[in-house]
Amino acid sequence: MKIGDNYVLYNGLQDAQNVGDILENDVRQKMILPLSFQGGERAMGQLYQNAMARVRKFGKPDLFITFTCNPKWKKITDTLLSGQTTKDRPELVTRVFNLKLDALLKDIKDGVLGNVIVKVWVIEFLKRGLPHTHILLILDEVSKLRIVEDYNSMVSAHINMEICSSIYVFKYLYKYVYKGPDRATVVVERWVDTPSQENNPQAVIANAEWQNRDEIKAYLEGCYVFASEASWRLFSFRMHDKTLFVTRRAVHEPGMHTVVYNDNANIFETVNSE
Repeated sequence: MKIGDNYVLYNGLQDAQNVGDILENDVRQKMILPLSFQGGERAMGQLYQNAMARVRKFGKPDLFITFTCNPKWKKITDTLLSGQTTKDRPELVTRVFNLKLDALLKDIKDGVLGNVIVKVWVIEFLKRGLPHTHILLILDEVSKLRIVEDYNSMVSAHINMEICSSIYVFKYLYKYVYKGPDRATVVVERWVDTPSQENNPQAVIANAEWQNRDEIKAYLEGCYVFASEASWRLFSFRMHDKTLFVTRRAVHEPGMHTVVYNDNANIFETVNSE
């Protein structure tokens, strides 16, 4: 890829041409969060689709585990200095939680809940800042829970353990956990009052700027990061993980293939050349 080139969908160029979203012949007006950015809509959608690919292969999940950080864990309280509380040491809380999460994941890998063939988990930060994790497990046929005694043997102890009944719980992991805090973005723009705006392409172009969405700016202005989440990310701890690798194939519907759009190219020429 040459410097100045942008990979975009062919349908996207067509839409930009049709609705006039080409101020000064530039489709780069829209600033988007790439697929590689963890926390963006595209990353969430891709993780969800990858999870559903595992469901399609191995069936619905069997166990839904929620593991929450406890600020009164002995390893935390014993390390606090005189007069300190857990709110004063967010880096200590996150490091201890990460160690306990690793220990839990190791126990699961060693078969404490049976033979696990698929494991998916994500990290979420509560309103008060404490981290907790949601873990979904798909067991093999031998380890699956089938009778009441099997359920009772699992649904107990200090960790919240639930029996899954559908595949919708995967949507909870990626669409709810990473949807971000509640927020609203309001923009006030002047509208050029011209006759028959709906049928006037020039009016559409003149007023197209209000439609341009800067996802990067919206994310920075709308996000709220607690101290514990900031510490978690500074330590480069994992925000999610899964077993089994999913390969994404470049299969697309008509018009959804990727084209290269150069900074200096003309959108009309690019669309017509395809």
